[in-house]
Amino acid sequence: LKIVMGTTLNDVVLAICAGALRRYLLEKDKLPNKPMVAMVPISTRNTATDGGSTGNQISSMLVQLATNVEDPIERLEVIHENTMRGKTYQGAVGAKTLQNMAEIVPFGIANQAARLYSRFQLSEMHNPVFNLTITNVPGPQFPIYLDGHKMLHIMGMAPIIDGMGLIITVLSYDGKISISPTSDAKSMPDLDDFSRYILESAN
Repeated sequence: LKIVMGTTLNDVVLAICAGALRRYLLEKDKLPNKPMVAMVPISTRNTATDGGSTGNQISSMLVQLATNVEDPIERLEVIHENTMRGKTYQGAVGAKTLQNMAEIVPFGIANQAARLYSRFQLSEMHNPVFNLTITNVPGPQFPIYLDGHKMLHIMGMAPIIDGMGLIITVLSYDGKISISPTSDAKSMPDLDDFSRYILESAN
């Protein structure tokens, strides 16, 4: 969906989340000088060439959220530039190549690696590549029913792991969008405040 300045709905969603993050961190006197970075999963499915195949076909893009920019419209413009730059880079690397590399790691090995990463608290020994994850999943843009009862809302949640204290799931359904942050009590004990900031950032 294209809106003013050529930005996309996804850019607007990222700008809403960035505005809430900026306010939350400013109140705690923890806002970094550099913009925070979100890992944003993106679809690599090509309906023209995938032949209706099923399964997830996703890669990811790192996006600077311009949390260092005070004006919300200017922040949106910067995020749009950053997402366009990210898409260009993603195309140069080749999302399919990244996906195929991920698929050759056996699940058992990946599971053991995650346990070791957590057990030895390795997340505390390096700077994170990104600060949070923001997923934006488009759902059906028409009402769906179960046994004659209309589903009113869809909201999401996702797991967090060591070194990642916040994931924001965004789902759209029947012309509405839900933005649902998930964190742990140690990282964000006041997640309700942050949720309210998301709404106020949207406004």
